[in-house]
Amino acid sequence: MSDDVKNILGVDVTFSTKTFKIVPLPIKRSREWRESFTEQIDGILGLVDNLQGISLGDIGSSSSFESLMPLMNSIKDYLQNSTDILLELIYDFAPTIKKEKDWIENHATDPEVFTVFLEVLKMAYPFGQVLSRLTTLGSDPQLTSTNSQEPSGESGATN
Repeated sequence: MSDDVKNILGVDVTFSTKTFKIVPLPIKRSREWRESFTEQIDGILGLVDNLQGISLGDIGSSSSFESLMPLMNSIKDYLQNSTDILLELIYDFAPTIKKEKDWIENHATDPEVFTVFLEVLKMAYPFGQVLSRLTTLGSDPQLTSTNSQEPSGESGATN
Protein backbone atom coordinates (compact mmCIF):
# COMPACT_ATOMS: atom_id res chain seq x y z
CA MET A 1 0.00 0.00 0.00
CA SER A 2 1.43 3.40 -0.93
CA ASP A 3 2.08 6.07 1.71
CA ASP A 4 -0.56 8.26 0.06
CA VAL A 5 -3.25 5.61 0.59
CA LYS A 6 -2.04 4.99 4.16
CA ASN A 7 -2.46 8.67 4.94
CA ILE A 8 -6.06 8.61 3.72
CA LEU A 9 -7.22 5.31 5.22
CA GLY A 10 -4.98 5.14 8.24
CA VAL A 11 -2.23 2.70 9.01
CA ASP A 12 -1.87 -0.27 11.32
CA VAL A 13 0.83 0.00 13.97
CA THR A 14 2.00 -2.66 16.36
CA PHE A 15 2.96 -2.62 20.00
CA SER A 16 4.24 -6.04 21.02
CA THR A 17 1.53 -8.49 19.90
CA LYS A 18 -1.34 -6.03 19.43
CA THR A 19 -2.12 -4.07 16.31
CA PHE A 20 -3.80 -0.68 16.39
CA LYS A 21 -5.02 1.62 13.64
CA ILE A 22 -4.10 5.26 13.52
CA VAL A 23 -6.08 7.51 11.22
CA PRO A 24 -5.63 11.09 10.08
CA LEU A 25 -7.04 13.75 12.37
CA PRO A 26 -9.40 16.49 11.22
CA ILE A 27 -7.55 19.68 10.23
CA LYS A 28 -8.21 21.63 13.44
CA ARG A 29 -7.29 18.73 15.71
CA SER A 30 -4.18 17.97 13.62
CA ARG A 31 -3.10 21.60 13.91
CA GLU A 32 -3.47 21.41 17.70
CA TRP A 33 -1.44 18.20 17.79
CA ARG A 34 1.35 19.75 15.68
CA GLU A 35 1.45 22.74 18.06
CA SER A 36 1.86 20.37 21.01
CA PHE A 37 4.60 18.51 19.15
CA THR A 38 6.33 21.80 18.35
CA GLU A 39 6.36 22.69 22.06
CA GLN A 40 8.19 19.41 22.75
CA ILE A 41 10.69 20.08 19.96
CA ASP A 42 11.25 23.62 21.25
CA GLY A 43 12.18 22.10 24.63
CA ILE A 44 14.80 19.91 22.97
CA LEU A 45 16.15 22.79 20.92
CA GLY A 46 16.37 24.85 24.10
CA LEU A 47 18.70 22.24 25.55
CA VAL A 48 20.85 22.40 22.42
CA ASP A 49 20.87 26.22 22.53
CA ASN A 50 22.20 26.05 26.09
CA LEU A 51 25.18 24.01 24.86
CA GLN A 52 26.28 26.68 22.38
CA GLY A 53 29.34 28.60 23.41
CA ILE A 54 30.58 25.92 25.79
CA SER A 55 34.00 24.58 24.92
CA LEU A 56 35.67 21.49 26.32
CA GLY A 57 38.36 23.75 27.79
CA ASP A 58 35.71 25.56 29.84
CA ILE A 59 34.57 22.32 31.43
CA GLY A 60 37.98 21.71 33.02
CA SER A 61 37.50 24.18 35.84
CA SER A 62 35.33 23.13 38.74
CA SER A 63 33.31 26.38 38.65
CA SER A 64 32.47 25.87 34.95
CA PHE A 65 31.57 22.27 35.61
CA GLU A 66 29.24 23.28 38.45
CA SER A 67 27.55 25.82 36.20
CA LEU A 68 26.85 23.04 33.69
CA MET A 69 25.07 20.83 36.23
CA PRO A 70 21.58 22.32 35.71
CA LEU A 71 21.96 21.80 31.97
CA MET A 72 23.24 18.27 32.43
CA ASN A 73 20.31 17.50 34.74
CA SER A 74 17.88 18.85 32.10
CA ILE A 75 19.43 16.62 29.44
CA LYS A 76 19.35 13.61 31.78
CA ASP A 77 15.70 14.26 32.66
CA TYR A 78 14.76 14.61 29.00
CA LEU A 79 16.50 11.39 28.02
CA GLN A 80 14.94 9.48 30.91
CA ASN A 81 11.48 10.71 29.91
CA SER A 82 11.83 10.59 26.12
CA THR A 83 9.80 7.41 25.66
CA ASP A 84 7.06 8.77 27.91
CA ILE A 85 7.02 12.03 25.93
CA LEU A 86 6.64 10.10 22.66
CA LEU A 87 3.93 7.90 24.16
CA GLU A 88 1.95 10.95 25.30
CA LEU A 89 2.19 12.41 21.81
CA ILE A 90 1.00 9.09 20.33
CA TYR A 91 -1.88 8.88 22.82
CA ASP A 92 -2.87 12.45 22.03
CA PHE A 93 -2.90 11.72 18.30
CA ALA A 94 -4.72 8.39 18.63
CA PRO A 95 -7.02 8.28 21.69
CA THR A 96 -8.10 4.74 20.81
CA ILE A 97 -4.53 3.65 21.48
CA LYS A 98 -4.55 5.48 24.81
CA LYS A 99 -7.38 3.21 25.95
CA GLU A 100 -4.78 0.43 25.97
CA LYS A 101 -2.18 2.52 27.80
CA ASP A 102 -1.65 0.05 30.67
CA TRP A 103 -1.26 -2.90 28.32
CA ILE A 104 1.10 -1.00 26.03
CA GLU A 105 3.30 0.20 28.85
CA ASN A 106 3.56 -3.36 30.20
CA HIS A 107 4.31 -5.04 26.86
CA ALA A 108 5.74 -2.60 24.30
CA THR A 109 9.41 -1.72 23.92
CA ASP A 110 11.11 1.64 23.46
CA PRO A 111 12.01 0.91 19.81
CA GLU A 112 8.35 0.06 19.10
CA VAL A 113 7.29 3.39 20.59
CA PHE A 114 9.74 5.18 18.33
CA THR A 115 8.55 3.27 15.25
CA VAL A 116 4.88 4.03 15.99
CA PHE A 117 5.77 7.66 16.61
CA LEU A 118 7.35 7.87 13.14
CA GLU A 119 4.06 6.65 11.65
CA VAL A 120 2.20 9.34 13.60
CA LEU A 121 4.59 11.96 12.23
CA LYS A 122 3.98 10.78 8.67
CA MET A 123 0.26 11.16 9.26
CA ALA A 124 0.57 14.55 10.96
CA TYR A 125 2.92 15.94 8.31
CA PRO A 126 1.78 14.32 5.05
CA PHE A 127 3.15 17.16 2.94
CA GLY A 128 6.67 16.27 3.98
CA GLN A 129 6.38 13.08 1.95
CA VAL A 130 4.96 14.97 -1.03
CA LEU A 131 7.76 17.54 -0.92
CA SER A 132 10.43 14.85 -0.80
CA ARG A 133 8.89 13.26 -3.89
CA LEU A 134 8.67 16.61 -5.71
CA THR A 135 12.38 17.20 -5.22
CA THR A 136 13.13 14.02 -7.16
CA LEU A 137 10.85 14.85 -10.12
CA GLY A 138 12.80 15.54 -13.26
CA SER A 139 16.05 14.25 -11.82
CA ASP A 140 17.94 11.49 -13.51
CA PRO A 141 17.09 8.04 -12.20
CA GLN A 142 19.79 6.61 -10.02
CA LEU A 143 22.11 4.28 -11.82
CA THR A 144 22.89 0.96 -10.25
CA SER A 145 26.22 -0.72 -10.43
CA THR A 146 27.33 -4.27 -10.15
CA ASN A 147 30.48 -5.93 -8.96
CA SER A 148 30.29 -8.42 -11.81
CA GLN A 149 33.34 -8.85 -14.02
CA GLU A 150 31.03 -9.48 -16.99
CA PRO A 151 30.72 -6.72 -19.61
CA SER A 152 27.53 -4.69 -19.45
CA GLY A 153 25.38 -3.12 -22.14
CA GLU A 154 24.76 -4.23 -25.68
CA SER A 155 28.20 -3.27 -26.88
CA GLY A 156 29.87 -5.49 -24.34
CA ALA A 157 31.81 -2.55 -22.92
CA THR A 158 31.77 -1.64 -19.30
CA ASN A 159 30.92 1.84 -18.10
